[in-house]
Amino acid sequence: MPSISIVIPSYNRAQTITRALDSVLRQTFSDWECIVVDDHSTDNTSEIVRKYCEIDGRYILITNELKKGANGARNTGIIHANGEYVSFLDSDDSWSMTMLQKQISLYRSDKKIGCIYSDIHLINNEGVEHPFGIPLGVEGYCYSKVLEQGYLVATSALSAKRECLLNVGMFDLDLPASQDDDICFKLAKKYKIGYLSNELTYMFIDSDNRISDNSAKVAMGWWMLWNKYENDVLQYCGKATMKKHYKECLHNFIHLNNVKMSRKAFKKYSQFGGVLPIKHKMWLMAYYLSNGYINYINRKTKNAL
Repeated sequence: MPSISIVIPSYNRAQTITRALDSVLRQTFSDWECIVVDDHSTDNTSEIVRKYCEIDGRYILITNELKKGANGARNTGIIHANGEYVSFLDSDDSWSMTMLQKQISLYRSDKKIGCIYSDIHLINNEGVEHPFGIPLGVEGYCYSKVLEQGYLVATSALSAKRECLLNVGMFDLDLPASQDDDICFKLAKKYKIGYLSNELTYMFIDSDNRISDNSAKVAMGWWMLWNKYENDVLQYCGKATMKKHYKECLHNFIHLNNVKMSRKAFKKYSQFGGVLPIKHKMWLMAYYLSNGYINYINRKTKNAL
């Protein structure tokens, strides 16, 4: 059995998946299997992966008969993994050559560690590399800090013991976005977190089909995430942190002109002491006095006929 199972979800990534697969092949640690879960692609992604499987038996291709989404594909990979540890890599990202070696060394040096993550650099479509921009480095038993800051790391930089992933229920498929935050929260609540500051995950921000490019899904995922963890935030961090997160939810929905969700987010935000600026109050009022109120009257009239 391999020590580490690498799980790569992929959907229509024929143009970029070789970057991820070659990154795995260059690893200095060789006791791995790489499970690529093709999420019902309509391009030739599977054909490319099959060529790697023919060359190196450590590559494994699993094809979903129905599209499950990236996190459904990750769950499929976890279920089929044979390794004690599972490391995630997106099909358009890559790792530094010693990533797996450093991960396994840290796991073996501290048996209490259930999850490890690395530093991240971004590479734009001109090939220019720059730091992630969000502070990383939280480690240990750090659930309260992870909840307070609202993130730990993206999935391409995440590794965990397979047993731990199964114990926390794997990825939550009910969330439209922020599933990476959710899995990190669940792991941080139960297990010690390890951090590799000098091992890099390279994320290519010119890639297509990233969930983070869909603002509506991101906003709704963030909202659902904090509804899910509200009790824990209050217990471990307090009302000020909960207010901060609901304020961001409110700003996201206002930016999207989603009045219905803005109202819900404002109700939560104000519940924890938040105050809506005058300009946003005027925006909501304008909605009710114009389109929103007219639509309400039209629905009532239609129902009465």
